[in-house]
Amino acid sequence: MALASLALLMVAAGPPTELSWGSATLRLDDRGRVAGLVDAAGRQRAVLGTPFCRLRTAAGLLQPESLRQQGDRLVFAFPNQISVTYQVTCGEGYSVWELTDLRGIEPAAVESFRLAELGLPDMPTHASPLNAAYGPDFAVALLGTKVNVNGLGNSQRQRGSNLDGVTHTFQTETTEVKQGSRAARFAAVSKRADNNGWSVRYRELPGTLDLTGLTGIRAWVHGDGRGEMLKFQLHGVTGVRDDYLKVDFTGWREVTLTAPALNSLDPSRVRQLALYYNALPANTSVETIIDHVRAMVKGPDGEREVVIESFEDDGAELWDTPGTFLRVETVRKYGITPASFAIVACPRERFTAVMDACEAASGLPNPHPGGWSKTSPWTKRSYLFITSFGEKDVEQVIEWAKRGGFGMVLIGSHSWNLNHGHYDIEERMFPGGLATLKRATDRLHAAGLRVGLHFLAPSVYPNDPYLTPKPDPRLVKGASASLAAAVDASTDFIATTTAPQGFPTEDGGYTGSGTVLQIGDELVQYNSISTTPPYGFGGCRRGLHGTTAAPHAAGEAARHLVRSYGYFMFDLDSTLADEVTGNVAKVANAIGADMLYFDGSERLQGDHWYYNAKLQSKFYEKLDNKNTLLQGSSYSHYSWHLVSRMASADGHGDVKGYLDERTPSFAWYAANLMPLDCGWYYVYDPEVTLDQYDYILQRCLGFDASISVQTNPHQLATHPEAARIFDLCSIYERLRLSGKVPASTLALLREPKREYRLLRNPLRLRRTVFGEWRELAGDSDTSEVQPAATGARLGLELRCGTLQRPGPSYHSNQAVPLEEFEALAPYLTDPANQIADLVVGTDKAGSTSGGVTHQLGLEEDGPAGRCARYTATSTRQDSGGWSVVGRRFDPPLDLSAHRGLGFWLKGDGKGGKFKVQLRDQKSAVDYYLENDFTSWRYIQLDRERGMLSGDLDYGKIAYLAFYYNALPAKTSVTCWFDGLKALPALDSGTLTNPILRVGDREVVVPVVLAQGERLIWHPGEAPLVLPAKLGKPRVLPLPADLPLAGKAAVSLTFG
Repeated sequence: MALASLALLMVAAGPPTELSWGSATLRLDDRGRVAGLVDAAGRQRAVLGTPFCRLRTAAGLLQPESLRQQGDRLVFAFPNQISVTYQVTCGEGYSVWELTDLRGIEPAAVESFRLAELGLPDMPTHASPLNAAYGPDFAVALLGTKVNVNGLGNSQRQRGSNLDGVTHTFQTETTEVKQGSRAARFAAVSKRADNNGWSVRYRELPGTLDLTGLTGIRAWVHGDGRGEMLKFQLHGVTGVRDDYLKVDFTGWREVTLTAPALNSLDPSRVRQLALYYNALPANTSVETIIDHVRAMVKGPDGEREVVIESFEDDGAELWDTPGTFLRVETVRKYGITPASFAIVACPRERFTAVMDACEAASGLPNPHPGGWSKTSPWTKRSYLFITSFGEKDVEQVIEWAKRGGFGMVLIGSHSWNLNHGHYDIEERMFPGGLATLKRATDRLHAAGLRVGLHFLAPSVYPNDPYLTPKPDPRLVKGASASLAAAVDASTDFIATTTAPQGFPTEDGGYTGSGTVLQIGDELVQYNSISTTPPYGFGGCRRGLHGTTAAPHAAGEAARHLVRSYGYFMFDLDSTLADEVTGNVAKVANAIGADMLYFDGSERLQGDHWYYNAKLQSKFYEKLDNKNTLLQGSSYSHYSWHLVSRMASADGHGDVKGYLDERTPSFAWYAANLMPLDCGWYYVYDPEVTLDQYDYILQRCLGFDASISVQTNPHQLATHPEAARIFDLCSIYERLRLSGKVPASTLALLREPKREYRLLRNPLRLRRTVFGEWRELAGDSDTSEVQPAATGARLGLELRCGTLQRPGPSYHSNQAVPLEEFEALAPYLTDPANQIADLVVGTDKAGSTSGGVTHQLGLEEDGPAGRCARYTATSTRQDSGGWSVVGRRFDPPLDLSAHRGLGFWLKGDGKGGKFKVQLRDQKSAVDYYLENDFTSWRYIQLDRERGMLSGDLDYGKIAYLAFYYNALPAKTSVTCWFDGLKALPALDSGTLTNPILRVGDREVVVPVVLAQGERLIWHPGEAPLVLPAKLGKPRVLPLPADLPLAGKAAVSLTFG
């Protein structure tokens, strides 16, 4: 019967349907399966036999039963009289498919629709989320052309997984077969030291099986006798069934399994078969052959067998397949329809040109900022990311942008907008609002610079009118609970009818979802959740973010207001999304923005692939200039077509190590054709050094990537390395854009940890190894140094750090003592002290934020006797807590002549920021210090480096205050401080005539370094002294070089 049936099928089969687009021909057989994807040279590029499209319904994962062609339309017929019709349009190198008809089923009854799937055996490089695959000479992409169509793929397809230390294969067997022509050879290798390893392989069944009356599983198994446990697992719409077989036999055996170890299966709707190895023996390989898996089903007419898996289908998802599998699909949650997609299949060298044409033909976004988005020369130009920028800074920024060779200025979000949501213009930076911002950007444009706007794309900030004083109902919300009883405006425990489910138990800080409830028009922050009676939320702070604490009735809903990166989000499925994206577009259109940077677009309200595309599309739709360069912190399958470039990440701290960690991911950028921006690198910290930028820019050169340098006008005017860094950026930019650097050199520059210095006249690279910076606290230091190579010579960089003890200015008669802490009455009992009333802070509760308590005391073990001890305890779940103590000066002090502050401080290293504040009645100056140390330190604060709020009158200082900010969640921190004085001048520590010794040789560098200055001496070059602030370096006499013949003791002594 089997042979006769096969002969009948062979006779009935018609010629394949063919669709050709020049560089490739797609063939589908009369059952809607892939019969070939053939290139122009006749080479087969596809896995044969896989269904081209599939529908998942309540009846299971359905595949076509037949296919017929009607002109430019293909009609796929499925079981249950369901049919799908595509209209196909072909262009050179691509085809565009639009779903024009879905019959026999309502879209709402379809769970998911695999619109198309292709297996590509000779294309091992998989690009995701683009959804493309490459071989050496050919490329294929399967592209969703609507926001709700997702592109999915994988490399070396395996429908399964393993415990760490275990690998497995699942391959067709045609020799050792018990029934039919094929069986499955299932092999696994465990390199674990225990017997707990496992592997699994599974497949979705072609349709949902009704196995009502299931009594057992029967199968043929060829054992290896090694004692592993082979598990047959059935998955239903609900529940699973696990049947185990110990493979303690060899050869073929028909096994019947009737005692499942677990059985919660609804046998009437079985969808999936999984085959497991459990209890894999340690450091052992196992292998079985499995054939003809059947279900034993008992019914009114007795027991019968139902075939679950025969292993005869070579297109089944069970099998290992080399290369890459791509598919596009829609899901019910985001709409089965509308649906359309495109197939690109062409020679590799034509791929970018064909993608450009396909975008235009299929209705995909097709921006051309100076050229097609992925090949535009704009994407290769570096840019200056400027923060704290206003109209007054335009000429300075133009000068520095040109000095750095930058083609664009990206304006930081807090410079141009007051609030994320309404995006009102920040008039402190641009008095007069949008007209002033436009005037400033017009000047940038006139100088030949393009202009971009940075912002947090999905955000609504706590200060925005969409949130305060009355929250908009269209913000993203999560879990909900009903109030069990009425509450008044001061109740701090909000009872619920049932245990709250789905609410965060902790705030989570910057990366958390927050613990904010919306009840009516009030926002409430809870500190704890009670999941036992009485149910509800405890430690509630009412009237959060400027909303009004109010009574609420029993039964009212308490909804979680979801937070992301510290902000709240507008609901992308609401009309608020159009309002907010329109607010940004209004500004971008008015100023003629050339670039938008969608920051924060990775953590959204739901599936990233859908909501990222929806978010960025809504902005794009409202832009007048459809050729705007769009960049973001992430992208998805559809928004790939919108985004022209992507940054690697923020670079700070150990920027060299951080860049090395990121480098392996650059292959992902290249596979996705995504132009690489090496990331934001900062010029804020005065300890940023030129060699760090040399290293970064070498990587940019090696990978042909842009760089974005982030800084502000103050740093441009003061940073000691700003000029050298910007000059270096300009040289590397010209080198990179010239295309003249040999490929062999570029390859070296891509290697992690390989460092060079760029030398001038002529331009050349010198191999250099920079040691780690070390802090030296004494008058000398000795360390072992191993030369990097034969003939290496020793160089030195030395920075004069902060004072270890007070200097002459602190001890002078002109120093003004502000606090010696002989008594605490000015802080605790002075009725005229109004510091708590003057404080501006979020969630204010007197002199602390909600959830914070504090205590000021005295101790006797300060550097000069008695000192203050200040402790703050936060019970909050976030790091937003603060506290303050302060005293009043009556009469106010005249500190107009002072140049800084000096005092002793001891931390406990538990985090948070310690702040010293001077203020008059209206304005203040703040100095922040990290609580990241545990010993006494002398601190000197430069008046010019304080953060001013308002126009402080230093001649009328009325208050001195000590703060904690950013208190760690659920933590107590303590700092001790003493001897605060206003200084008539800043004391400066010095390092004099450092002596460098290698073995019995030494060299004296004739220099006196002041605090903040840095000696830079590279062998064969005159030593330089960089000033503490921006200025011309001092050149010193050239000392002798010190060669390193081998490992040597190197010492440094100060005069």
